[in-house]
Amino acid sequence: MASRCITGTDRKAISPLLRAVTVRKRGFCRSAETSGRTMVHELSLAHSLVEILVEQFRERPNVRITTVYLRLGPLAGVVESALKAAFAVAALGTLAEGACLRIEHAPAVVRCRSCGQEQSFPTNAETDHDILLSSLVTLPTVCPACGALSLDLVHGDELELVAAEVVDG
Repeated sequence: MASRCITGTDRKAISPLLRAVTVRKRGFCRSAETSGRTMVHELSLAHSLVEILVEQFRERPNVRITTVYLRLGPLAGVVESALKAAFAVAALGTLAEGACLRIEHAPAVVRCRSCGQEQSFPTNAETDHDILLSSLVTLPTVCPACGALSLDLVHGDELELVAAEVVDG
């Protein structure tokens, strides 16, 4: 069985489909108290991921997806463990059934509108992403370079489908 990863040209071919799953929620905040509703949100996202993957490989019915790579920002409003569980459910009976969901944690990045300075706030790989780092209070309110009160979120709220590995057979 040959393993294949969607990259380069393949990624360009599916980029319109990828946009459908990219989540952009400026300033979205979720606390532990609201996480009881989380699974419904993550299940919807997982179904969208599976639909995109199935659509991409509909012309190749003999492939099986083994690994799905996602990039997740700390401000995406997604509980990682719920997304993984939801993906396993959404993938049942599809070519993605049994696929491993690999999640890369992207940092939050802010840019000053006045001076253009960007500052990154890396995620801690050891931090449990179920305890979301999504409070805007944790991000600076003033630019560390010029002191302006005009910061924009550049990255950190994304959920992106990066690649998928498949095997023939």
